[in-house]
Amino acid sequence: MKERLVKAVEIARRHKSMHLFTHYDADGMASMAIIRAALKREGIDCTYEVFTTLGHKEMESVRGVPAVCFIMTDMGTSFLPEMGDYQCDCVVLDHHEIPQDFDLD
Repeated sequence: MKERLVKAVEIARRHKSMHLFTHYDADGMASMAIIRAALKREGIDCTYEVFTTLGHKEMESVRGVPAVCFIMTDMGTSFLPEMGDYQCDCVVLDHHEIPQDFDLD
């Protein structure tokens, strides 16, 4: 896991701005606040959006955001295969289980 977190930091540091998405619950809001503070320390501007759920409708909204990088906290693992087609850097920081048929490498 440490290697993947290092990679997430490397991806974030390549960008001057990004968009954050999170889940509207305690762990989602807390993780977004931590990520926003870390990005601010690095001098990275960010905007954010909060979802009550993450379904296909919300993923269409994600796809429409004009960002070269986005970070999802507390959600996103169920849509990892779909994100591989996005034309931007996608970082998913989530404690939920990764689909068994998805290869992280």
